[in-house]
Amino acid sequence: LMEGMWTRFFLLMGEVRRLVSEGALGEVRMLNVDFGFRADPDPASRLFAPGLGGGALLDVGVYCVSFASMVLGRPSGSVGISHLGETGVDEQASIGLEHEGGRLANLSIGIRTTTPQEATIMGTEGYVRIHAPWWRPESMTISRPGEEDETVEVPVTGNGFGYEAAEVMRCLEAGKTESEIMPLDETVSVMKTMDSIRAAWGLKYPGEEVTS
Repeated sequence: LMEGMWTRFFLLMGEVRRLVSEGALGEVRMLNVDFGFRADPDPASRLFAPGLGGGALLDVGVYCVSFASMVLGRPSGSVGISHLGETGVDEQASIGLEHEGGRLANLSIGIRTTTPQEATIMGTEGYVRIHAPWWRPESMTISRPGEEDETVEVPVTGNGFGYEAAEVMRCLEAGKTESEIMPLDETVSVMKTMDSIRAAWGLKYPGEEVTS
C-alpha cells in the first residue's frame, strides 16, 4: 500500500534526497517551495467547489507539504494565511512550517495565481534550486560559496507515471508492504498537517460540520 505521490519517484528527486542525506549542502535549515496556477473561478469546477474538496491546499498544497516532509521531516508546528474566495475554498495561501531544530519551510500555493513553480533547499554550505516544474523535475542547480554552480539534468521518460509504477513493482517483488520512499506513516502525517492548517483558517468541507 502506497500513496501515489508521483513527485517522490522521479529520478531527480532521488538525487535531491541523496544531496540532503550526504550533507552536500551542509545542515539543511530552510526551504522555499511554491505551486500556483491561474484558473478562472467556476463554482461547478472541482477546484472551486467545497463539496469536491476544492481549494489550493488540497489540490496543489499537498505537493508542497509532502516535499517539506521529505526534506525536513514531520513538522512540529504550522502557521498560515489564506484567502477564501466566493465559493468558500482557499484560493491562495502562504504557509510556514516549523521543524525540529528550528528548521523552517515556506510554502506559497494558489489556484488563481501564477507562481514560478520552483523549490529551493538551503543549507549551511549551499543551496539547490529545483527548476520548474519542481513537482515533475528534470533539472536542478547546486550553488556553494566560492564554487561554480553545478546544473544536473535528468530527463523524464514518458508521462512520468512510470517511476511510481516501477517502485510498486520493486516493493512487490521484494515482498514489502510499503515503500521507504513514501511510507504510510508519512502519508498520514502530511494529512494531519493539512488538517491543522485548514482548521486554523476555519476551512471545513461539507460533512465536517459539528452538530450539537
